[in-house]
Amino acid sequence: MAPAVHVDRYLERIGYSGPREPTLVVLEALQAAHSGAIPFENISVVLGHPVDVDSAAVEDKLVALRRGGYCLEQNRLFADVLGSIGFSLTEVLARARPPGLEVVAPRIHMALCVHIDGVDWLADVGFGAEQPRVPVRLDGTARDDGWGGVRVVEERKSELVLQRSASDGWHDLYTFDFEPVFPMDYVVANHFARTHPAAPFAGDLTLQLAAADARHVLLRGEYRMYVADRVVREPLDPALLSRLLDEVMPIELAPDDRRALFDRVFGGPC
Repeated sequence: MAPAVHVDRYLERIGYSGPREPTLVVLEALQAAHSGAIPFENISVVLGHPVDVDSAAVEDKLVALRRGGYCLEQNRLFADVLGSIGFSLTEVLARARPPGLEVVAPRIHMALCVHIDGVDWLADVGFGAEQPRVPVRLDGTARDDGWGGVRVVEERKSELVLQRSASDGWHDLYTFDFEPVFPMDYVVANHFARTHPAAPFAGDLTLQLAAADARHVLLRGEYRMYVADRVVREPLDPALLSRLLDEVMPIELAPDDRRALFDRVFGGPC
């Protein structure tokens, strides 16, 4: 049974008012709406605040407080909502494969496999600007999500790879399998993600959003906006961060947290 979640509040948060049946059309609409509405962000980690990946805490943060979060929060909420609507799904843990990685990454990325009419679909709203905005079949069939092709291919028996197309071919995003996932696995993954120096969002601030009209990425002190076939780049400064938080990827922060964030990032108040 899916954990209790306030579906109406969630749907208002992502701006969705369509049907609520466990169909592919509804899954596609929910994934696209969520991807464009709830930013991927690590502000709590940057501020040294605890991150709770329990269902109730995640819903409170991402829906009631209108914050964003990373994969263990985003896909926890998405899984709970899908389950409440009636979707059948399996949770998986994946290993990211960023460009240039020379070691095997830990299994800390949460994603979902949704089962609809005998077909399995990868659904993911927690991989930042690179996440697929559409569900992807697990049989190698490529789909266009508005930012290029995405597909899931088998690398070796029982191990699958999510890939995104680029001008020079297909690039791996992450690998996953169907090893059982238990609640304690998320606790361990969350601890690593928040505290380990090698974790991708344990250090610098990142804000990302996979919207329909543009992909927004703040990472390593630079903001990039991908629009059609061009990239707009801007170095991060206080005025830009204010614009990102207030307009581009709206994130509601308590005044004390906002001041602390600017102090942490720039060494002074906003």
